[in-house]
Amino acid sequence: MSQGIYYGKTELGRAELRARRVPLNPKLRALLVMIDGKQTIDDYLEKLQGFSIDKEAFAELLNMGLIEAKGAQVVDPAPTIAAPVTAIAVADAPVPPATAGSERLSQIYDFYNSTIRDIIGLRGFMLQLDVEKATTLEDYRALRERFLSAVTRASTEAVTRSLKHELDRLLD
Repeated sequence: MSQGIYYGKTELGRAELRARRVPLNPKLRALLVMIDGKQTIDDYLEKLQGFSIDKEAFAELLNMGLIEAKGAQVVDPAPTIAAPVTAIAVADAPVPPATAGSERLSQIYDFYNSTIRDIIGLRGFMLQLDVEKATTLEDYRALRERFLSAVTRASTEAVTRSLKHELDRLLD
């Protein structure tokens, strides 16, 4: 892939993060969350050394239609990858059954994701993977202390206090 090309989430990619309809492995899902349209693939690869993320991971997200090139030049990421998954296949994927509190779990998931991305950054990659694995309220509660510790290291006391208050409101 070419340097200087920035990649961002497509509408389909943003919808996937909300709906979780595509069976992405946790590393791909975490990578999708991190893609912000402001960095090149080479930037991500440099920062994610040691996390088993390579160009093929980006190629897979590209072929699935979850990310797209934001620069003027579109480059074929990896011609050896199988045929792309279409948006129709994703739209036809089964929707998980609605459960009591699923909206609440979605709000907690979104809170963790946005805060890790905006406040903690790449240092929160492993925490992000654990957020991706969480499926119950208890799973999210178990991440609370680790999350607050990471926020404390990455931000000010006032920001930490505010985020703690919001997280506690969501988890109670």
